[in-house]
Order: sequence, then C-alpha cells, then structure tokens
Amino acid sequence: MMKWAKLGILMVACCLAGNSAQALSLGTAGNYNVFVYGNYVGSNSDVQGRLAAGGNVTLKNYGVGEKLPTNSGNVLLAGGNLTYANGQINNGNAVTGGNATLTGVGVPNGDVTEGTRVPVDFSAEWNYLTSLSSGLSQMPATGTTSSPWSGALLFQGDNTSRLQVFDISGSDLSSANTFSFLNDTTMISDDATLIFNISGTSVEMGNFDMAAFMNLLGESWDNVLFNFYEAETLNLYNIGIYGSILAPLADITAGYGQINGTVIANSWTGTMQVNNKPFDGDMPPAPVPEPATILLLGSGLLGLMGTARKKRG
Repeated sequence: MMKWAKLGILMVACCLAGNSAQALSLGTAGNYNVFVYGNYVGSNSDVQGRLAAGGNVTLKNYGVGEKLPTNSGNVLLAGGNLTYANGQINNGNAVTGGNATLTGVGVPNGDVTEGTRVPVDFSAEWNYLTSLSSGLSQMPATGTTSSPWSGALLFQGDNTSRLQVFDISGSDLSSANTFSFLNDTTMISDDATLIFNISGTSVEMGNFDMAAFMNLLGESWDNVLFNFYEAETLNLYNIGIYGSILAPLADITAGYGQINGTVIANSWTGTMQVNNKPFDGDMPPAPVPEPATILLLGSGLLGLMGTARKKRG
C-alpha cells in the first residue's frame, strides 16, 4: 500500500510541477475583466467587460459590460452588497450575495438578483491564483532588464522563444519614466507570451510612457502579464497600461489612466478605466490544472490504490 501511495503522490506532484512551469491559465478569473477577492470601489469610469468581487461593490457614475455582446449572462458579481449610484449595467445581469441598492442605474438587457449565492468560489480561486503567481515568479528569466538610467526601464528580448520572462525590481518600476525594449520589433516573436515578474511588497506604476512598448507589440498586448507576486499595495496612476495584471495579494489604488487587459487583485479603489482586452497568453502544451482537475486526479489515483490493495488481499 505504501508503494502505491508514494507513486500516487509522485504522479500528482509531477503533474503540478510540469504543467505550472510550461502553461498558464487564469482559471475562472480569466472570464472577467476585473476579478478581486475583497471589495471593489469605482467611480467616474467603467469596466468594459465583466466585473466580479468577493466582497462589497460600490460604484458611482460607472458603467459595466459595455463592450460585451448582448445577453452575456452575469456581468457583475458581488459576494457582499452592491451599492450603485448612476450608471448602467450593460448586456447582462447583476448577482449579489447581499443587498442591492441601485439609484439611477439602467439595466437594459438583464436583471438584478440579490441575496443569493454567487456562482464563484472566491476562496478556491484565490488559492489557485496565489499559487499561480508564486509559481510564475520562480520561472527563470529569459531576457535581461536594465537598471533605470535617467528613468528608462529597458528590456532585451529574444525572437527565438514564444515565452519571454523578465524580472523587475519594484523599486526600479516605481522610479521609471519609460518602459520599453532595447531591441526592435524583429526581436520579439508576434505570438510570444511576455511575463514580467515584479518584486516588492509596495509598488507604484505611473507617470511613464508605454507608447514604444505598445507600438512594438501592435495588437498583441493581450499576451502580456505583469505578475506582482509580492505586492500588498499597488498604486497605479497617470498611465496607460498595455497588458494584464496578476496581483492577488495587492490592494490596488488606481488614479487617472487606463488598463488594457485583465486585472486580478485583492481589492480595488479608484477611477482608472479597465478596457476589455482579456489575457490570451499561451505557454504550450496544456493549461495549468485547476483545483477541481487536481482533486479528480488525486481521487482517481486513490481509487486505483484501493483496488490494488483489494486484489492483493
């Protein structure tokens, strides 16, 4: 029995280690434009895609779901209360675990359901996302990052790889005024996934130019992921960010600007616009196993172990 148990544990471990190093899936969070574990507070702006928060959602002069197709199902989820003044929920429904208080809010193509269980297990997803973020941070860098010189944060890429990983110090990012590559477009593969692993518990990202970075990528910034794997506070301001943000531990404060990608955080407060450009990076051969898949695999192995024991008996 001990031999079978060791074999089962080894197989599960190999599955996790092998896939997490080679593939990337944001799980359920990947279906949302913004996905936060705690509270979401937004004003005078919008989230163009779906918005989900495990805690309370407080919105004022705000839009949700504008760039989604009609009848997109649940476009706004609040695990706690929804307090919403002036704005519109577009192309779908709002579902809350607590009370829904709406004043001057249009819901032209959907319904509002309150006091019910939201269809997302935020705790399970957060266990997965924090593990994913930590795992990505341990991937070896494939490119080089310069220390900011006169505020320029520059990267050297490689056109031979579909996966490019760069390490950035949070202090360097906080002091940067330019974010771009040393090389030209021929040095970045069109279908490459770019992972920027950013260290530091308190990080700022703002007041710098990403125009050259955007021009280099063209329309491929949906393959870019900024992984703030240690950040507990993340301040975004006066910037247009081209790429998605994975910051499962961070409370984000977002000022003027926009994010073109998926946002994952512990909480959000701010006015920054979030445009519906879902993360679409790919690191073959297969997606990272989600928690349910892992449990099924483990259960199957345990069943096989039990069967083998009966046959021996």
